[in-house]
Amino acid sequence: MPPIENGYYLLKDRNAKAAEQPNIMTRGSFNFDLAVYDADNRTLYYLVLDT
Repeated sequence: MPPIENGYYLLKDRNAKAAEQPNIMTRGSFNFDLAVYDADNRTLYYLVLDT
């Protein structure tokens, strides 16, 4: 994904213990969806990560 200067993002945390462990980087697994919209190029990048 190229660097984006003007855009928006949405992170949806799908981890079952998200309320108990709000810091996503301290967990043993990652389950999330990430959408990044590049407004300059009108491109949507979508990532689904399940570990």
